Amino acid sequence: MNEYKDCTFEGCSRPERRGGYCHGHGNQLRRGMELRPLRAYTTSSPIYCKFEECNRGHHSYGYCEQHSRAHKRGQELRPIKQYRERQKKKKEEQG
Repeated sequence: MNEYKDCTFEGCSRPERRGGYCHGHGNQLRRGMELRPLRAYTTSSPIYCKFEECNRGHHSYGYCEQHSRAHKRGQELRPIKQYRERQKKKKEEQG
């Protein structure tokens, strides 16, 4: 796990990106603006796909891109096989 330093702006706990500042405070500096607190990041959407067996990022309808597509089509949601797993299985079958 990576250890990140916090932004040097007082009260900001976002990870350091540019010259000791987070992305937002770095942009304020670059634009010549006075540094001010950033708005809190809030979202009502889940970060990950809401299909239990999936750990992919959220895309739409609370699902990842593949599960969202299946949901829109009215298809049954199933676990998505990982590409590497399929490739490994294919090699085992061949040799």
